[in-house]
Amino acid sequence: ISFIVKKDHSFSEISKTIHNVDTEHIKSCYLIDEFTGKSIRDGYRSLTFRLDIGAKDRTLTDEFINALISRAIEKLKNLFEIEMR
Repeated sequence: ISFIVKKDHSFSEISKTIHNVDTEHIKSCYLIDEFTGKSIRDGYRSLTFRLDIGAKDRTLTDEFINALISRAIEKLKNLFEIEMR
């Protein structure tokens, strides 16, 4: 997931929020890239998080994974006012 967010939100705060959307299926969530530059306005940064999603008892469908990611994005929009890249 890549998005733009205000610099005052911590990586751990965002990561915990993503993970808490579905702790059963989101196995891990960690930052893989941070970018600031001319294309990102002052006070903001672009972050990219990697999510490891899975289930012990079944193969997850594309529909399930897409819905899970959509829920995470909506949660981030509501709490941190992110803008998707």
